[in-house]
Amino acid sequence: MVLRQYFNIFQMAFLHIFPLVLLLLNTSNSIQAVSSSFSCESNVAERGKTASIICKYTKDIRNASVKFCFANTTTCPERSELNTYNRKLTSDHGRISLKLNHSAILIINKVQILDQRNYYFFLEAENHFGRKYVFLKVVATYTNPQVRRQNDTLICTATGGYPEKYLYWFDKYNTNLTDRSKFVAVPNADGSFSLNSTLLVDSSDSKMAYCCTFNNTNSFHEPQGSNKICRRGDSIASTQQKFHRFLPGEQIPA
Repeated sequence: MVLRQYFNIFQMAFLHIFPLVLLLLNTSNSIQAVSSSFSCESNVAERGKTASIICKYTKDIRNASVKFCFANTTTCPERSELNTYNRKLTSDHGRISLKLNHSAILIINKVQILDQRNYYFFLEAENHFGRKYVFLKVVATYTNPQVRRQNDTLICTATGGYPEKYLYWFDKYNTNLTDRSKFVAVPNADGSFSLNSTLLVDSSDSKMAYCCTFNNTNSFHEPQGSNKICRRGDSIASTQQKFHRFLPGEQIPA
């Protein structure tokens, strides 16, 4: 009699609990499946301009939160920087904002180099949830290379760019002289770099020209619009060349 009572209690408990277990399993599977259906995209951002990261789903996204991860990692702060649940929609004095318009859109105005990082999105659409890491790449344009002479040394500089680049040296015969130079890249406070390369030259050969460029090439076809600055004797010539190189005996602009 006692065993029968225990059996009835167990049977009733099982009948109540089993549907709940199935519901939880189905919900878990549904969330996992939907997670891959959210998509986020971003373009390369240019310093000083406006960039956006857009996250989409097959239906309207109702809520979203964004965490700004630490540099070069997918490790993020515990709290979200932006969050539609509690209407915290702007950051950094309004420079960065989050809005919902069918999609979730993160807008970054006056892009800074320090904005290059992973952004962690938590997205909600009709009881389905998604989690996405999106990496925003930032670029900044360097100043054109500048060359000055100090005794028997040529000094080439370029500043304010990102990511870090290298400066290469060639003579007018397109001989690569970079291995004879000394190069230093110094990070600036805003995340950009200042480049400095020095080359020891033969002061007795006043007709020889030396060129400083971002491009490590001595082929005839240089990248279109590549910046190159050349120096011969006491004169400097700066050109933006397209598919050009210096040939033996060619005149270098004064």
